[in-house]
Amino acid sequence: MPKVAAVVLNSVSRDARVLKEADSLAYAGYEVTIFGIRDNRDNTPETIRDSGVRIVRVDWKAKSFRALARFLRTTTLALCVPLLAAALALGGATARAIEWLVTPLSAALVLALAGLAVARLGFAAAEGFSRSAAIVESAGGHPLPASNSTLPRWHHRRVVAGVRRRLTRRRGWLGRVWKTARVWLARRFGRVALERELQSAVSSWGPDVVHCHDLITVPVGIRVKRATNAMLVYDAHEIYEEVSQMTDWRRRRFRAMQRRVSGQVDAFVTVNDSIHDYLRARYPKLPSGSVICNAVLRPEGPPRDDGRLRAAANVPDGQQILLYQGGFARFRGLDILVRSAPLLPSDWTLVMMGWGSYEPELLRIADEVDPDRRHVRFIPGAPHAELREWTAGASLGVIPYENVCLNHWFCSPNKLWEYPTAGVPILASPYPVLRDIVIGNEIGVLLDDPATPQGIANAVAALKPEALETMRCNAAEFIEQDNWAKYEARLLSLYDSLESPSYVGAYTTAGSS
Repeated sequence: MPKVAAVVLNSVSRDARVLKEADSLAYAGYEVTIFGIRDNRDNTPETIRDSGVRIVRVDWKAKSFRALARFLRTTTLALCVPLLAAALALGGATARAIEWLVTPLSAALVLALAGLAVARLGFAAAEGFSRSAAIVESAGGHPLPASNSTLPRWHHRRVVAGVRRRLTRRRGWLGRVWKTARVWLARRFGRVALERELQSAVSSWGPDVVHCHDLITVPVGIRVKRATNAMLVYDAHEIYEEVSQMTDWRRRRFRAMQRRVSGQVDAFVTVNDSIHDYLRARYPKLPSGSVICNAVLRPEGPPRDDGRLRAAANVPDGQQILLYQGGFARFRGLDILVRSAPLLPSDWTLVMMGWGSYEPELLRIADEVDPDRRHVRFIPGAPHAELREWTAGASLGVIPYENVCLNHWFCSPNKLWEYPTAGVPILASPYPVLRDIVIGNEIGVLLDDPATPQGIANAVAALKPEALETMRCNAAEFIEQDNWAKYEARLLSLYDSLESPSYVGAYTTAGSS
């Protein structure tokens, strides 16, 4: 069987697109292994899915620590050389002291002690870096390191804790310098260690095709391609350099990376026509590709509300639920959404079902506008296999993204299919892809741009029960026509074409079958 290695910078378990593509290839006869990373969401080294897809999660944290310790040790020794030379040039007592220091025995002792001290400082720094929000770079946020990664035997936690306290309790310029240094070092050494671990794991497996999910994994795929002569598929989940929280410096860096790698991929896949056209126009070396939307599997029957969402959120019978499901991140309009909760009609309750680094800020806003939690509830994200049953308890699903970047303007998130498959109409931002699907299929209504708390409340209040029922019926028809089976055929067609060395790509639009 042809061997396909999918590479992704997360622990895979919540990445619906990656799992659907891998399962489809496995059922079609490919041997598929997904290579991800261990984090606090899933630290299991290996998992086998029912489809036969193997998920391997690499552990890169300990090697990142060692790389950081080596860097600090080498840098310290390099700085000592000119200082020693300057001291020798001074003569007198300083020269005599240096002469004693450079004797073989004393030099060995001093260097050993200095190396141990610097290494301990390195591990103290790495311990602090690993808790930073910027360990590795990824578009959807920064995965947290696994909590039980193995540390070297001579790592002394008391020493580490003491050094970290001394370095971090200072305020002012020293604190700012320390914060900047730890973020830079964490990104630098975390990324290098992560890429090396992924490259080693994938290359040793010897794939025929490397399927790289998002731009940041493509450099790993290129190195694997050179080592194994595998074909390389670039799967762009979004416009990476247009992510909402991207700094100008990183934006320029990722544009340069896109230009550098675009001519080295053999096939190109993305999530909608708008992103395909933008990336192909900006990076003409990219091959023509296939548009594979984030659609859901065709449901086996009508959605059924078994009450689990209402019970988990403690929403009484008779109340309608406005649901947001997914990651909690800035610029998704979630702060505006939470502020709208007290303004909703009295028979509506907002339920925030998800996870993410922005949750503390959302909870703070909820405490401010609804301290008694009468209008808004927070519950954890649901397991993906059960998501349809959870979502079915809602009356209306919301996608309130803010127009702060091109990536949001062209977005087509999983929720655009996850809500309708559960029979839930959509309240969405008025951006091109969202508008075309929501209004074109009459499965929801649009917000104003920019959205406001009062605007969200007014849009909900304007929805009549008859309109919601019509949208539910339309949602069922939409999912029957636009589900994963449609895009699975495109994926398999692309892979069949890859077997020919003359493959140059055949662009398949989202509007064709």
